[in-house]
Amino acid sequence: MAKKRYYVHPKTAEILDEKDPATFAVEIEATEEEMVELRNLFMELTEEDSDTFFDAFFPFQQEEAMTDNEQYEQVLNHIYEKIYELGTPETKQQLENMQFIKRQAGWRT
Repeated sequence: MAKKRYYVHPKTAEILDEKDPATFAVEIEATEEEMVELRNLFMELTEEDSDTFFDAFFPFQQEEAMTDNEQYEQVLNHIYEKIYELGTPETKQQLENMQFIKRQAGWRT
């Protein structure tokens, strides 16, 4: 299956076909299957984000909040791993420079 270039905005979970110069985006090259996986990860992150939001209103449930935060962080790390895996050489360099990814650490910071 052929790969196509996409522009990913990690903070807004947007995946665009064309570059938007007004916002920060990283370039990736992905097949349709890989794009479905990335979109699913963004949907999972949205679900985890909802869990962490509600935890803020119940401060006495610290253990549950910690678990939700850890799950959110795991999904976020997985997204950046996927972006790194699919990224152009420039994208990989950007992520390494911003210390989202450390090659020697296996992927995660």
